[in-house]
Amino acid sequence: MNRKAAFFDIDGTLMTSKGFIPESTRDSIKMLQEKGNLAFICTGRTKVNIPSQVINLGFSGIISGCGTLIEHDNNTLFYYELSHELAVQTLNAIRKYKFGAVYEGRYNLYFDPEGFNPPGQVDTLRKSVGDNLLSINDIDVDSELIISKATCVAGSEADKWDRVKFLNLMSEYYDVLIQQPIFINRERLDVFEIVPEGMSKGSGIRRLCEKLGLSVSDTYAFGDSVNDLEMLNSSGTGIVMGNGSNAAKEYGDYITDDIDHDGIYNALKNFDLI
Repeated sequence: MNRKAAFFDIDGTLMTSKGFIPESTRDSIKMLQEKGNLAFICTGRTKVNIPSQVINLGFSGIISGCGTLIEHDNNTLFYYELSHELAVQTLNAIRKYKFGAVYEGRYNLYFDPEGFNPPGQVDTLRKSVGDNLLSINDIDVDSELIISKATCVAGSEADKWDRVKFLNLMSEYYDVLIQQPIFINRERLDVFEIVPEGMSKGSGIRRLCEKLGLSVSDTYAFGDSVNDLEMLNSSGTGIVMGNGSNAAKEYGDYITDDIDHDGIYNALKNFDLI
């Protein structure tokens, strides 16, 4: 029997918005590997921003930062970071258009006190990554801003045409993922994830399969939102959580139960993976 590999998004798939991981999910990850299969985290978060309770589930490896880092059995199979020149150019463009941003590296996250920061953003990140959250003002940007991607936030003070100009500029170097807007105190905040061109959760799955000699047809991807579409399309079987978005469900090959009703366990059981 060919060895199978399953890839799991974090937010809304492995873990609820309140940071809860169902016991059935914990058991499923263990059972999946005990049967000789592989289990990977597959996330847009860079590694430093993956919650410890997720890491501690005991995965075979990690695809993080939208495919910019691939690890298997604690060995690095692939890693991509932006050139210092492009990282600084990106910072300057974001400042020009008065956006906020989290600059995401393998070991650190960076924020810019001079940029737009939604209320509580820095505190939330600090709780997540602790001392690995650094201020742009506390580093030598030209040499120490080591990142693979960034997530930008545009508040109401940013003109809508600035958004267009910014996205056009970024599209020369990045694939731009437009996320669902968020609302804080009735203010709409537009969120843009900028990822090096050609990098994605899906490219990470394909690259990992190539390096480990796995057939893509033997892969299963679990996701719940629009930023999982590439992952769902790049796997042999795309599985969408019952709590997932309608857009994700349109692309899924199989819709399982929601995260609070043993969705991962039930899907793995359905495909005889556990």
